[in-house]
Amino acid sequence: MIKFLKRSVVIALCAGFAISAAFLSACADKDLISGNFRKEATAEQLAEVKELVSEENAETIVGDTTKEGWSYNARFVTTGNTVFNADVTAAGKTFTVSGSEKIDAEHIMSLANKEGELDARGSGNVNYSSSVLMSGLAQKDTLDEQSYKGQSYSDMLNYYIDGEVKRITEDSEYSRTGKIKISLAEAFEQFFPIGGNGEVFIDLGVIRSMFGTEGVKVYIDDSADFKVKISLDVNAWLDLFASDIMDIITMTCGITISEEDMLENSKFNHADYFLQFDKQTKQLLGYGSKFDLSFDINFQTDNVSADIGYDMNRNSWMVKSDVPAAELPEDTDSYENITGGLF
Repeated sequence: MIKFLKRSVVIALCAGFAISAAFLSACADKDLISGNFRKEATAEQLAEVKELVSEENAETIVGDTTKEGWSYNARFVTTGNTVFNADVTAAGKTFTVSGSEKIDAEHIMSLANKEGELDARGSGNVNYSSSVLMSGLAQKDTLDEQSYKGQSYSDMLNYYIDGEVKRITEDSEYSRTGKIKISLAEAFEQFFPIGGNGEVFIDLGVIRSMFGTEGVKVYIDDSADFKVKISLDVNAWLDLFASDIMDIITMTCGITISEEDMLENSKFNHADYFLQFDKQTKQLLGYGSKFDLSFDINFQTDNVSADIGYDMNRNSWMVKSDVPAAELPEDTDSYENITGGLF
């Protein structure tokens, strides 16, 4: 039962971070974790950060979830967009691929240990849209547009939306104004895929992999809580994430670009991660990430010419909250189940 409860908390909180992580409200225009991050971490402080995000600490990072009466309210806020486009000419034929994703959402998840079992509920709002258009690859253009907008709720199984849901393809259209539900796992996987390594809130493995990487700097503000800012320069960001983007470009466009291509043609503003811990209990009080970067690559070989653009601007936050989630509506059983697809 203890292992099951820990794993249930992990899954619920990872799902919650997905809505913050990865594309707000009036107060979300400012950083939800701020501090005086002028000084780089000392060797002792860096060792403490590594201990706090260690695998051994992952299951207790929000407290002893197996203890009767344990509870935690997590407020997730995210805003941002990602845009991708590619124009490729090969063997005298041209095709284009364009895609975008945008999110503006806030969600509070309340979790508690009640008689040895996890009780979880969530509430907030979501405004999500995505679009992919492919032209020139077949006789007919391929289109897939999706949007979800409205009040949101969640329990351990489902994600509920009271609002409007749409999906448009080149062949069909679905639109529903009212109440729908999808599985919690599918909702967050579709909206904001996460690393999925089973750790609480964040992919702590990504954080751990940054230490010792050239181009990564760690700053500390321990004047009140223990706050951490991890800043990546363009080389560090490429070392950690370029291979994933290159794989997507290869799968989508059938062409290969190099990390050097991205480095030479990138406009890099910042890539920062934030952590906040209680100085006494060492519990996680908040997490954040801020990305603002782009690249535009134009190249030509004997057989292929291509123009590839990528632009991402996204801020995501999770902070512990004194405000619990709203109670779920009493009629969730009547919400239309569209798990498995809008059509």
